[in-house]
Amino acid sequence: MLLRKSLALSCCLLLAFGNLNCSVNILKTFSDTTSDGALFEDAMKAQNAGDYTGALFNISQMSGSYQATLTGDSIESFGLCRRVRI
Repeated sequence: MLLRKSLALSCCLLLAFGNLNCSVNILKTFSDTTSDGALFEDAMKAQNAGDYTGALFNISQMSGSYQATLTGDSIESFGLCRRVRI
């Protein structure tokens, strides 16, 4: 009887505290966060969060050839041309 209660308690604790790690992206270790596509995504996320300096920093880290492919539409999607004064 004690063994059954211990096992049940162990299962409950595992289920309760085992879910805390589900918010971690396990694939991040295998991803290339310095690629131009990843930097573009990070720049978009920073801009959406209102971190325009971070967005510009991510854009500046992209390769020159990738920056050259950015069109007016993709720059406007950032909304930076309306919000950042140079």
